[in-house]
Amino acid sequence: MRVQASRCAVAVFALTAGAVRAQVTLSGTTFVDRGATGQIVLGTMRGGMSVLDFDGDGWMDLVFEQLEGQINRLFRNVPGPGGTRTFEDVSLGSGLDNAAGVPFYTGFGVISGDYDNDGDPDVLFTGVRFSTGAVAQLYRNDGGGVFTDVSEASGVRWNNGDQPDAAAMVDFDLDGWIDIYFTGGSGFEGHQRLLRNNQDGTFSNATNLLPEVGDFGVTYTATWTDFDRDGDQDCFNPTAGLHPQLLRNDEDGNGGRVFVDVALQHGFDLLGPAPMGIAMGDYDGDLDLDIAITDAANGTYFRNDGGTYTQVEPMNSIFGWGVAWIDADNDGWIDNYQAGSLPNFNFDRLFHNNGDGTFTDISPALNGVSTAAQYAVQVDYNNDGRPDIITLNPNKFVSVYENISQTSNHFVTLRLEGDGVKVNRDALGAFITLTAGGRSQIREISAGSSTTATEDLRRHFGLGGSAVIDRIEIVWPRRGTVASRTDVFEGPIAADRFLVITPLCTADFDDSGFVDTDDYDAFVGAFEAGDPAADADGSGFIDTEDFDAFVGAFESGC
Repeated sequence: MRVQASRCAVAVFALTAGAVRAQVTLSGTTFVDRGATGQIVLGTMRGGMSVLDFDGDGWMDLVFEQLEGQINRLFRNVPGPGGTRTFEDVSLGSGLDNAAGVPFYTGFGVISGDYDNDGDPDVLFTGVRFSTGAVAQLYRNDGGGVFTDVSEASGVRWNNGDQPDAAAMVDFDLDGWIDIYFTGGSGFEGHQRLLRNNQDGTFSNATNLLPEVGDFGVTYTATWTDFDRDGDQDCFNPTAGLHPQLLRNDEDGNGGRVFVDVALQHGFDLLGPAPMGIAMGDYDGDLDLDIAITDAANGTYFRNDGGTYTQVEPMNSIFGWGVAWIDADNDGWIDNYQAGSLPNFNFDRLFHNNGDGTFTDISPALNGVSTAAQYAVQVDYNNDGRPDIITLNPNKFVSVYENISQTSNHFVTLRLEGDGVKVNRDALGAFITLTAGGRSQIREISAGSSTTATEDLRRHFGLGGSAVIDRIEIVWPRRGTVASRTDVFEGPIAADRFLVITPLCTADFDDSGFVDTDDYDAFVGAFEAGDPAADADGSGFIDTEDFDAFVGAFESGC
């Protein structure tokens, strides 16, 4: 575990554009919309968006998908006036502005993740480019702010007229490499596609592992989560007008994987006319993940009671798209944000978690304007320990809701980094359980939530009055002898900072929690058998360099 950055002070500004009005603060929470005030201008957008640190400087950047005939947009997070942060448009020359392949007519979802395990995030766009029939687009991050279109070379792009609105990244087979899942609606043959990462920059079609779909509605978003906590990732796929899918990831009996739809067994039936966004979070503090789904009518919410889901109505929902669980006031209870999608009818909404299973509408604390909003992501863009929200208002402006709440509550933000060998670089599928002040909280790492977006992959915890952390437990998704591995960091650990956590020991081959001759014997056995788990250097091949890498780690006591 290492410290990435200390807490940064942030200046607080009053509204400077439009009518002068008092800044509203409710439940200790207040935001300022830097986009609406003209302090941060990102331009007019129409498609989806994603959060990523494309240049590895510790500050979160943004990427937007545009419509056909327009270039996609890449924004670098840079210093602003008076110690603030802002965004600089670096789209031109980035490779994402390639007019031959990037712009899609639908301009829907953006997912980012390190599919090639080289330590930087790559970018995936969904949608259809009607002029060519191209479906989906993948850009490899080559460093220096340059991306290369590898859509066709990687096998991600296809041309059969499908319309995959939604996508997500996941290591479904626990081989340490990120795979890709697509789903959609009208014109999408089969309605879903699963691509397995071949570990060489290419993907192969693994859709045969998914159950056949009969009647199926349009899907605007999908997310992967280990709902049964058995160490592998399952898929929750809400759909419009018909029952959703809950695809349980099972062993097939031959060393492979297969998916079984268990949605109806877990109480997931009709979700409404158009489920638009999804967010997983433990709002009731019982250490399992509950579900919030925005819809074209009213939102749908499911409380997770130890693996049994109960439909509840904890708040007064709206016609919404983007949705996120955020701890806006750092009190240790996650609040709920929704992007309101009807102009002059419903504002963006923010609901304060009262800590007893109920919520209070504190939407005026956003200090925003009423407009039709769609895509939304959570991100701490100025690294001040208070989660912010970016919301796209199509054909108008992009809201940059900066959280300027002034409370005495503490926080910690964790970034998990896999080794790219046993754990994928982004640690997708990992669970964090953090204990401070006598309370425990849980988070999961996933790429694909809200409305087909990747939010800030760092996981933020509000700690209330606790200035120290008592314990951090990480359950890593791992290949090898077991499906997962748990690392525990005992406190006291100081709060109010950003921490990077990596798996404790690569030489603990049998995942026993310590390094001994049993690990050596287990590695030798796997090495001689050509087991992929013996690929200690992550090269994709089993050779003497793997043996040397393991022995080096073993002798160092790691």
